This record gives sequence, structure tokens and C-alpha cells, in this order.
Amino acid sequence: MLLTSLPECLAHSFRYLDLPSLGLVCSTHRQLIQPGEDPTLWREVMKEHPAFSFPDFSFVGLLLLHPKQIAKLLGILCMALAAYERREFLRAVRLYDRALKVAPDSETALTRKGDALYALHADGLCVCGCSPNGTTCVHVHRAMACYKRAVELNPLSSHAWHGLSFEPDIDTAECERRLKRAIECNPHNSYALETYGDMLATSRAEDAVSMLETALSHNPKLFKARKALASAYLYTNQVEQSIRILNEQHVLWPDDTDEMRSLEFRAVMQQISLSRFAELRREIRERARSEI
Repeated sequence: MLLTSLPECLAHSFRYLDLPSLGLVCSTHRQLIQPGEDPTLWREVMKEHPAFSFPDFSFVGLLLLHPKQIAKLLGILCMALAAYERREFLRAVRLYDRALKVAPDSETALTRKGDALYALHADGLCVCGCSPNGTTCVHVHRAMACYKRAVELNPLSSHAWHGLSFEPDIDTAECERRLKRAIECNPHNSYALETYGDMLATSRAEDAVSMLETALSHNPKLFKARKALASAYLYTNQVEQSIRILNEQHVLWPDDTDEMRSLEFRAVMQQISLSRFAELRREIRERARSEI
């Protein structure tokens, strides 16, 4: 393979380095970027590195950072996301705070910190005695401040618009407008698709099914999408599909038992007998075991 430019050479070489090695190389080869040289060269080089697997990683706010700092930032972001996906939201917030010390205007760090802060409230982990709708919650107010700052930095920030859809005291129409804006900015934003699909699960179930299936195809680790999809399947009379997706939820999140009771209630509302619901569930589990 013939490499004809410095960015191409660097990008090709950097593919074979892990993050610590990448940071070391960048810190000891500052002469590669000369005074007055366009720092976007480095941005393009870093984008080629396979370690940049962080979903929807944004370079907004990072233009003037050295690659060593970007490598450090990415390492912290990956640890924070892993904590968030384990539902260790307080640890995630602390790690995103560390990331923001490296890059105070990082759109990614701001929006993901907002997500973790809001999750502390949504999961009832607050100790501030706030109201259920979050109007008096310090975590919710801090989350909204993160999202608003991200929109200032990048008006097309899909994750920020998604976060702002949870702002207390906005009406349903405004919430839906912000979710649509988030999806327009990034049609692959699985979190926005999950939230919008959940909103539509009972009122426009067919639209919700399509949206939630797309969300899960982009991000199979979503926590709420399967529960909303199971509900939407029930409302479209796809009982087997509902139970199948519910089984997946319990395999991934065995401690999540509340939704089963909720779906049983909805099954009654849909005039599906609980005995038939349970029978179908057993059949699908046995079929899944036989296919392994």
C-alpha cells in the first residue's frame, strides 16, 4: 500500500498502537505538528485509530487539544460509559468530571455526564428529597446545564437535544419536538430512538415497534428499549414477540422484575389470559434452549 501524505502515514501507523502507546508516541513526537500547523490534521489522524469505538464520539471542543490529551480523554470516557452501562451512575458522573478536567468543552463528556446525572434522579438514587418530576432535583438541574452548554457549543448536538427532552415542566409537544430534533441531527442516536419509542408505545404502537427495533439494532445494551418494545408488541397483538423480547430483558437484567408484573397487567387489559401468557413464555424459553 502506497502512503503519500503525512496524515495517511500517521493514521496507518497508529492503527497498531493501543491507547497508552498512542499517548506516549504523541507526547514524545511533538515536532510532528509544527507551530502554526493546522491542528485538524491531528483530529483526522486520531479519527482513524480503531480505539475510537466510543459511540457518537464528538470532536467538538477538542480542536486545540494535543493527541495525548485526546487519548487520555477517550480512556476516561470509555471507563465512564462502562460504569453507566453497569448502572453505576455515581461512578460514571465522577469519571465524566475527570474527563471535563481534561477537556472542559468536550461535547461528548458534557452530554454523557448529563445522562448519568439524570439517571441518578430517574432511578430514585437521589438523596436530595426532590419531587418525582425533577423540578427541584439538583441532579436534574446540573444535567440540564450540561445539555444546554453542549447545544451552545454545537447546535446540532443530538445527545444534547435528547437530554433536553427530559427538562422539567415542558409539555408533551415540546418534548416530542426536541426528540425529533435529536433524531434529525443523528438518525442513529439509539438513546433518542429509545425515548421516543417509549413515548409512543401505547399511543402509536406500530411506529414505536419500528423505532425501538432500530434503537436495539444500533445499541443492544439499552436498558428500557426492550421493556417498551414488549409493551408495543402487546398493543399490536404480537404476544409471542412481546414475551420473547421480555425474556431477553430478564437474561440481560435478571434483577429487573417490576416490568414483568406491569406486562401481566397489560396482558389482562388486552384480554390475554395470564395462564396463556405464562404458557407462551415457557414455550418460548424451551424453544430458545433447544436452539442453543
